[in-house]
Amino acid sequence: MNVHNVLLYELKRRGGMVEGLQRKLQHLHSHVPGSPVTHEPSLLQVIRQLENNIEKMLMKIRTGEKIYYLYLKMVDFLKDELAQLPLQLNVLQHMVEVYQVELKGMRLMAVDATEATEAAKMDMTNMETEFIAERRFRENSLNFQKKQIDRIRVKDASERHRRVVSPRELRGPDLLGWLCPEASLAWRGPGASFPPMLFYDSLGCF
Repeated sequence: MNVHNVLLYELKRRGGMVEGLQRKLQHLHSHVPGSPVTHEPSLLQVIRQLENNIEKMLMKIRTGEKIYYLYLKMVDFLKDELAQLPLQLNVLQHMVEVYQVELKGMRLMAVDATEATEAAKMDMTNMETEFIAERRFRENSLNFQKKQIDRIRVKDASERHRRVVSPRELRGPDLLGWLCPEASLAWRGPGASFPPMLFYDSLGCF
């Protein structure tokens, strides 16, 4: 508003100056009878100077009026902008609040993701430890079972080796039992002697 008042004051002041110059010019014309060519050159020069000053002042006044009207338009535009500023500020404030909520949510998501990552790492470590322990247990179990099987095989082989006897080492009833178990069972008894070959033939041992 200070600029507006200054412009109004300047217009009024220059308008007063123009009016004063015009009155002075009219006064000079009223005191010059007849054609201005017949008068002194100094007086004509003063009149021309006054006319030039009046023309320049009128141009300044018109320029001032244009500036004043432009100023009024700028004031109206700024008033409209000022009237819209609260709405724009409300929109910006709402956007800031929304961004703050989103930022808070993103921070919580980041924390959850970090915790989930740490938990997954712990689970993977535990699973790896359990897998290694289980693999060692299985290896130990397999080794133990293998040793047990080897022992059983050795034991069975020893048993079979003890049971298998060469025929050359058998005599009397032992040889009979090895050749024909039926004859051995039939012939065994107190005071039994080695049976004749016909006895074996009758039992079908040969």
